[in-house]
Amino acid sequence: MTRNREPQLVGSEQLARLLETAAASTRKRSHLLLHADHQDPVQRLLIGLEPESYVARTCTASNGR
Repeated sequence: MTRNREPQLVGSEQLARLLETAAASTRKRSHLLLHADHQDPVQRLLIGLEPESYVARTCTASNGR
């Protein structure tokens, strides 16, 4: 996507493609980048997950779990 300070609207077609890509992937997930490149100070993305996708629990030092 282009560098733009305006809000970016994500349409139903983009969401449908995101979920189709997730359904076709072996890990059952996909992402849509909303930033122009990896040099942007803010990295935004949407993640599409299918019900069969596995999301591991994480342990952080702050919560001890």
